[in-house]
Amino acid sequence: STGSTSSGPAAAKKPSDAVKGYLDALAAGDAATALSYAESSPADTTMLTNEALAASNKLGAIAEINVPEVTDEYAYQVAASYKMGTRTVNKEINVTKVGEDWKLTDVAGTLTLDLGDDLPITVNGVKVEAKKIIVFPGTYVFDTGNKYVGFDDKGTVSVDAPGAYESGPYQATLNKTGKQAAIKAAQDSLNACLKQQVLAPKGCMFKAYETNGVKVDTKTIRWSSTEKNPWARVEPSYEGLSQISLYPNGSAKLQAQGTQRGAKGSVETMVRIGTATVDLSGDKPVVTWSN
Repeated sequence: STGSTSSGPAAAKKPSDAVKGYLDALAAGDAATALSYAESSPADTTMLTNEALAASNKLGAIAEINVPEVTDEYAYQVAASYKMGTRTVNKEINVTKVGEDWKLTDVAGTLTLDLGDDLPITVNGVKVEAKKIIVFPGTYVFDTGNKYVGFDDKGTVSVDAPGAYESGPYQATLNKTGKQAAIKAAQDSLNACLKQQVLAPKGCMFKAYETNGVKVDTKTIRWSSTEKNPWARVEPSYEGLSQISLYPNGSAKLQAQGTQRGAKGSVETMVRIGTATVDLSGDKPVVTWSN
């Protein structure tokens, strides 16, 4: 000890003592003690904290630890079993002798992140920047920090033992809130388009290309949608927070009156509504229309 006030762990005189002491420290949420059993300290200890252990233990507590005694001077693995939440884990944990004491070859596992999005990612509430995260064995929940986007399986990953490699969720998807927000924004935008009494509504995709020679009286223009709910059964396709595409059902229908060569005429035509792209990356959804 370097003169710190904590007494630190008891030196492990048997291979099994190191593994038992380490697992007990994880269960107790004591990061410093767990780390003290390391043959060499992990390069990145951002997530190797009491807070991270507390969050993990809340999600799936490490309990019912059983480490049969191992006294073999040449041991390099110790069998251990423990509960992690409701699951039972049986693992051989690698050990090594350093001087007179036994240590663990690894005290942490690795979570790899391969998310294409530029989303702010948190793991157990801690914001992470790296693509590889060094963590204690435990349960980890990935979140995006964006209310519209989450992970299908709630992004929960278990790292069962030290030395384990696990990959985190690799694709974020629109959650229910995001889906509803995208559809509502698209519907509001479509309503605003349909309200315009012009042949080519501004900021919209659709317009009347052909009026069969009728000179339209703009006051009589009525746009409507051929479907009562153009978004029924529509699944937004997600390519990132600024790229949520929606393909509405039905068409935009124009009805109008006017004159044709001095006589009264009427126009009725149907055109494609277009594709709504909704950007959910800001505070308010923003809709743009395209072909």
